[in-house]
Amino acid sequence: MQGIMEGLVDREQMAVSMMGRHWRRATQSQKSELPVLLEAYLIDVYVSRIESVSGTVSFSIQGERDLGKRTLVDTQVVRPNAPNIDVSWQIEDFGGKPVVTDIIIEGVSLVVSQRADFSSIIRQQGGLDGLIGLLRQKLASN
Repeated sequence: MQGIMEGLVDREQMAVSMMGRHWRRATQSQKSELPVLLEAYLIDVYVSRIESVSGTVSFSIQGERDLGKRTLVDTQVVRPNAPNIDVSWQIEDFGGKPVVTDIIIEGVSLVVSQRADFSSIIRQQGGLDGLIGLLRQKLASN
């Protein structure tokens, strides 16, 4: 899964988006480590959710929407014995390469929801180092 993500997702851009205003205050060391930790964390969380579905899961492309500098590719995740899930993939061009910069599941942006979650953790844990420590701990326990 990580190999697939590396080819499709710009982890640095996702980290910048998910950290929001906190990114501007991050040290160079934090800016180096956060994209790697966030990517591993997201893969860990979402792979376990995908693996919990029994049966064959397929994707049906519903179309695409041009939003200027971004394109949304609308899909449906078709699951056995369960309702379909609407998923839109936000694609942007970085350095001549199209990459996923957000995933919108049933109308909820992954970037926006994770930004809120991470901001809360940053406040509770005393800063970015607290978030980094928590992510390290979660990844080490899996």
